[in-house]
Amino acid sequence: MNIKCNIEKEILNDLTKKENIVEVYKHLIKCLEALWTKNQWNLFDLKKNYQEIEKEDFRVSGVYGKTFSSPDRNHKAQFYCEMYPTWTDYYLEFLNKDNSLKHKGVS
Repeated sequence: MNIKCNIEKEILNDLTKKENIVEVYKHLIKCLEALWTKNQWNLFDLKKNYQEIEKEDFRVSGVYGKTFSSPDRNHKAQFYCEMYPTWTDYYLEFLNKDNSLKHKGVS
C-alpha cells in the first residue's frame, strides 16, 4: 500500500508559521487514518492522540526510553523530550519516589 500525503513544498519549507504546522498535521492524520482503515485498526486511539496534540498546540512531549531508579528506589531519572516542528528540547528529570519533580537538568 502506498500512501501519499501531498503536502506542498512551500508549507514544509516554512514551519515557523503555525498555520503551516496545522496543515502538515492535518495531511498526516488523513494519511494515518487511511493506513488504519486499510489494516482495520481502531481509529479511536489515533484520533484521541491527534486531539491531544492539537490541544497542546501541536507541541509533543514525553519521556523518552526507560526510567531508571536509584539503588534504594527513592529517586528516579528519566530522559524527557519536548518537540515542536521548529525545535526540540531534551533534558534529564530527577524525580522523588512519589514522582514529584526533584530537579530538571539542563537541556
